[in-house]
Amino acid sequence: MRKLKHIKWVIFGLFSGYPFYGKTMNKDSTAYYQETPEPLYFDEEKLESYRRSKEFNYFESDSESWWTSFKKWLHDVWLWFWDGIFGNLGLNMPGWLLELAKYVVLLLLILLIIWLVVRINPGELFLKDKKQPAVLLSEEENIIQNEDISELIQHAVQEKDYRLAIRYYYLLILKQLRENKLIDYRAEKTNGEYFNEIRQKPIRGQFERITRLYEFIWYGYFSIDQKQFMQFSGEFKEMENRIIQENNA
Repeated sequence: MRKLKHIKWVIFGLFSGYPFYGKTMNKDSTAYYQETPEPLYFDEEKLESYRRSKEFNYFESDSESWWTSFKKWLHDVWLWFWDGIFGNLGLNMPGWLLELAKYVVLLLLILLIIWLVVRINPGELFLKDKKQPAVLLSEEENIIQNEDISELIQHAVQEKDYRLAIRYYYLLILKQLRENKLIDYRAEKTNGEYFNEIRQKPIRGQFERITRLYEFIWYGYFSIDQKQFMQFSGEFKEMENRIIQENNA
């Protein structure tokens, strides 16, 4: 009977909400929330070192270096250049063919640059510290038409300016070719154009040799001594003899 009564009280307590274990729970709960938390302390020196370290900087900078900007600009120009050349055609080309075409275009550009450098006076670009020649290209026509070129050659030899003497020798040959109507001389023409105008094979071949010699010495700023001048001047005298022979034929 006691057990039965005890069970009744238990059931009554459950349904009535009587806190049989209230004291124990409240005590434990109160004890848990009344504990004082320990404060956390951080080393300020370490925090400051982390702030200064780039490895812990997670903010992206809006400004970029001039070198980075230049590389981006160069990349954009590179893409624009190839897009301007191939356009939509490059989209339909196989990858290997497109790469091959790029190398071909670059090779042609390099050859064009070399040709332009050769066409102008390379000595003025790379050897500016050298002594400037007494004869400028703009004076060529005036020398051929109005000057005594033989006298200019003798004066240059006396001054031991053999390179300049070779220059005068070449102008003398052009003058003789014009006088014998073997070329149509014009100041704006190139030596290659004069070569193409000469029809007589002996004169044509000799003109090619002295042109190659002249351009190497004059445009290449190649210094020569008296012995070399005597050897090279023989080629120009040979050219004069062939012109005379053609005129007498």
